[in-house]
Amino acid sequence: MTINRDLANLVPTLYQTSSKILVGVTTARSDFFNQGTVNPKFQVETAASDNLNRFASVTTNNSDTGGATLLLAKTRGTTTGAVTIVQNDDQIGAISFQGADGVNLVEAARIEAKVDGTPGSDDMPGRLVFFTTADGAASSTERMRIPATGGLQVVNCVSVGNATPSTSGAGITFPATQSASTDANTLDDYEEGTFTPTLTGETTAGTTTYTTQTGVYTKIGRQVTCIVSIVYTAATGTGNMLLGGLPFTIASPGAVAALETSGLNWTGGTYLVVFGEPSSTYCYVFGEADDANRTFQTVTNETAVLRFTLTYFV
Repeated sequence: MTINRDLANLVPTLYQTSSKILVGVTTARSDFFNQGTVNPKFQVETAASDNLNRFASVTTNNSDTGGATLLLAKTRGTTTGAVTIVQNDDQIGAISFQGADGVNLVEAARIEAKVDGTPGSDDMPGRLVFFTTADGAASSTERMRIPATGGLQVVNCVSVGNATPSTSGAGITFPATQSASTDANTLDDYEEGTFTPTLTGETTAGTTTYTTQTGVYTKIGRQVTCIVSIVYTAATGTGNMLLGGLPFTIASPGAVAALETSGLNWTGGTYLVVFGEPSSTYCYVFGEADDANRTFQTVTNETAVLRFTLTYFV
């Protein structure tokens, strides 16, 4: 049945059929959610190629702070006008975004509002839940929610910059190449990795025979922590010992760490430390003693074990 009156001047064609209101079409759709049994009571459809016919709007004009509002409501009543109280986890409303797959319309994404706690008089705790549909799937999966208590809960990973969120576990994914921030209060990088530490001489690098060269690091913002283990059986370098191969250049003023060693012939001192040289990716080894100048450790052609953990800034 066509309804003319004043509405005919507002919409192209308005039909009422089988308790449904249709705008722009005379036959109701039922092919939503990848099936043929969903029959919305109000349907608007257009086949126009003009982009302006693809929009719907509600506009309010007034001199106060109020704006146009779309209301989605839910009660547990069974008659019109009911106000039967809802329950925890009831869906109050949803917005579903659907695209045609050649046969039916299939959901690509959805936003739901749900009761998030026990409601009561003038008390309606709620949460927003966001869903997307993965490639190869026909139904959406929860990805993120804002609970009644506030904050943001993400099911998988959050990415920053141009990084692609990791699909493994849950956390924050940073870009492979750091996008550095000048704000001191902004965390702009996190990285875990491995590197190959080296032992050479400062005067002549020489050749070192290794049985172990293990280096792992974690970088959080500007701070880098390296765990190093070197075991060698021969070293032909000369001059001061350099432990190199660090993954990032050390910023001033450098960094100091204790050195654990076995089999090393000390050049001097009563304990050994490594010093990360600024503007480099290597460390010196110093012998330290009470009330005495430090002594540079030189390369020794022997079998020795060197282990240390160094934290520095870049």
